[in-house]
Amino acid sequence: MKKQQQFDSFGLRLIYARQRRDMTAEQLSKVSGINASQISHFETDKREPSARNIRKLAKALDITADYLLGLSRETRRINEF
Repeated sequence: MKKQQQFDSFGLRLIYARQRRDMTAEQLSKVSGINASQISHFETDKREPSARNIRKLAKALDITADYLLGLSRETRRINEF
C-alpha cells in the first residue's frame, strides 16, 4: 500500500511519467510549451495545472490525462482520435 501512496499526487505521477520518458523538466517544458517554472510547481504540488496544461503534458509525455489525474494506472494511450 505504501508504494501506491507514492503516486497519489499529481506531481509525483508527473515526475514518474517524465522520468520514464528519460526527460528533464527543461525538455518537458520545450516539448509541451509550458514554462519550466510552472512544471516545477506542478511537480511539487504547489499549483494545480489547468485542463489545457494537463492535455499538453499528457501529449508531450505520450500518456493519458487520466493517468496524470490519478484516474487510471495505465500510462499509455490506447486509442488515438
